[in-house]
Parts: sequence; structure tokens; C-alpha cells
Amino acid sequence: MRQRLHDLELGVEVDEPLRRFKLAVVRGTPPRVHPVGRYRRRSYEHLDPRRAVCHRHGHRAPAVDCTCGFHAVSTIDGLERVTTVLADSVILDVELGGTVIEHERGVRAEEQAVLGVGFPDRCSWCSAAASLVVPGRLWRSACVGCSAHLARRALTRAEATAELGVDVSFVRAPAEPRRLRSWGIARAVGMTLLSIVVSVLALRSSAAATTVAISAVALATSAAITVAAARSRSARPHGDWFVAQCACVTLASLALRFVG
Repeated sequence: MRQRLHDLELGVEVDEPLRRFKLAVVRGTPPRVHPVGRYRRRSYEHLDPRRAVCHRHGHRAPAVDCTCGFHAVSTIDGLERVTTVLADSVILDVELGGTVIEHERGVRAEEQAVLGVGFPDRCSWCSAAASLVVPGRLWRSACVGCSAHLARRALTRAEATAELGVDVSFVRAPAEPRRLRSWGIARAVGMTLLSIVVSVLALRSSAAATTVAISAVALATSAAITVAAARSRSARPHGDWFVAQCACVTLASLALRFVG
């Protein structure tokens, strides 16, 4: 690959595109590709090459003293060394150009175009070999049996390619660390136990009916979240659910303290 040194401090200006890989999720209908990371809510316009923008400082991206730019690694196996791989992630095959800053475990680039989307080659529901893609809030891989059991619309590889506008494939993706789901479930159980404690205190202290009702709703909500965490196929929503449980416990505690 031909390269010329652009500036020792800014990195390397590449004359030919670099082929790299990165994590993302596919959301909604019509589908939108969202990068995994701090700015995951800013979807990619993936059909055309795009130029990176620094959302924090507004300078040209990538900059040496910042984390801006399009991040990617040279191999799929290298993804788990730079970020957390979750079960509902997809792997983007990207082409990078412009100014590129090389790091020990990856690169940051000025320009990016998405060439393909690789869905995990294992079913999200039963871990069998996947051959279909199920659209939804998050697009997931599925086997024929699970897609029929779910009674949801499923797309073949060709149909998913037509929907996304880029090549869709099934790839061997790194597995989500089991400790993530275990920690999320344990945390959810802990918050439910706290909700039980608050509810018992409300009952024993002969609290007002309003306080007892708030405690009961908070407990029911927390318990439902715990069940959802135990049944979830990915640890991605666990953080948001934990915040919701904290809000429930806090609300019930405030009611116990100030309403009586």
C-alpha cells in the first residue's frame, strides 16, 4: 500500500484506502447503523464516504491530543482487545482514508465508508448456525427454527443486503464475556432486595397508603427488570435498567422519609 508522510504530529495521509473493522449496531426501520461507543446515537450515513467530526472540540479530526476520528482495527479478532463486544453487535467492514493516526492496537481516520455489515454467524436465541437476519429495535442473527418460532419477519442475506444498501454477511464474531451478563443480573437482584427492604419498612412503620403504594410499584418494577435482565440475550441494556432500578429505590425511600 502506497503511503506518504503528511505530518509527524497529525499522522499519515493515505493515498489508497485502508480496509479495517469496527463494531456497531443496526437499529430500527428503516435501518440505521450506529457506532458502538460514546457517540453511538449518531448514526452513520453509511452509503457514502463521510468525514469525521469532533463533537467535543470542533477541530479537524483526527487530532493527536483527542480521541476523535473513525476508530477501527485491522482484524476482527482484534476488536475485543480495544472495546467490549456485546452479543447484539455487528461488525462493519470499512474503508478508511484521509489522515490516519496509527495506534498500538488500531487506527483513527478522517474518512470512512462502510463496505459491509457482518452479523454474528450464531443465532441470538439458541446459538445455532444463523442464516437469517431479524429486523427490529436491534437487528439480530437468527436460525430458521427460531425465526419461525418467533413469528417475526426474517430476511435472507440477499434481502438484508437490499435493505441496508451494503453487503451483508455472517461472520465469526468474538463472544460477549459472560461476566457482563452475570454482573448485570447480580446487580439487578441486589436492587430488588433493596426494594424489598424499603417495602417491608413501609409496612412495619404503618406508613401512609401512598407510601406503601409507591413502594409496591417500585418493588414490582424492580422485580420485572430483574427478570428481564436474566432473560436478556445481551448485556447492552443492563446499565439503563440499573439506573431505572436506582430511581425506583430512591423514589420509594423518599416517600418513606417525607410522606411517612
